Order: sequence, then structure tokens, then C-alpha cells
Amino acid sequence: MLTTAATIFVPCDKCHGVGYIDHYANIANGICFACAGSKGRTTTEIAEAKRAAARTKRQAATAAKREAKLVAYQAAGDDRWAAFAADYPAEAGALLEMQAAEVVRMGIAGVAAYIVNYVRCGTVTPEDAAGRLYRDAVAA
Repeated sequence: MLTTAATIFVPCDKCHGVGYIDHYANIANGICFACAGSKGRTTTEIAEAKRAAARTKRQAATAAKREAKLVAYQAAGDDRWAAFAADYPAEAGALLEMQAAEVVRMGIAGVAAYIVNYVRCGTVTPEDAAGRLYRDAVAA
């Protein structure tokens, strides 16, 4: 037995079913290039369900990749901070103490947070961080 799937109209994702985009009125009178002004497309429920499933799968894969990158980035930052703390234990302790105590004197807490974050990101070398800490502490 052959069954026919019901056809449905799906509004265009770009123009949201209007057929034109006001912002692009100076280009082809604003007609939406995605749907060619037809306001959407006609498809079957089965095909739309397959598209939705594929979209969900892509979004899940993208989210998993993003999470893996974030975890790797944070682990690398922790490794950089551990290396800095091993090489400069007094400076690392002072930075963490100032950051935890939120010392407001002359903006030292901001400097401590700056140095900790940039050592974790790898944009400041441990030598630069230690030098800046001493320079700012002497200036205060």
C-alpha cells in the first residue's frame, strides 16, 4: 500500500516568510535570495523531519567540539599556571593572595587578575609577569 506524505509549507529562514528583506531594498528591490521571493518552500513532513534530525545532530556535534576545545584550552591554561607557580612560587602566591583578598589599593587586585589571566592564556611570559608584579608593587 502506497501512502503519500502530507506536504507542508516551511517559511524561509532568511526572510522569515516575508519574501523580501527591507535592509537590502537597494539590491534587487530587497527580494530574498534564499527563497527568491516565494516566502518559503513546500516540502513533505518526512523530509522536514529528516532535515530537523540532521540539524540537531550537527548542532550536537558542534557543541561537543566547542566543549572539547574549551576543556583543552582550560587544561593548557592550568598547565601554564602550574609551570609559572613552580618557577616563581613567591610571585604566584602573592598574585593569588591579592586576587583572593581583592586588594583595592592602587588597583593591585586588577593587576593581579590581569597577570593571572594572561599567564593562563599564554600571552604573557612568566618573566614578564614577575617583572610587572614587582614593578607595580614598587610603584604602589
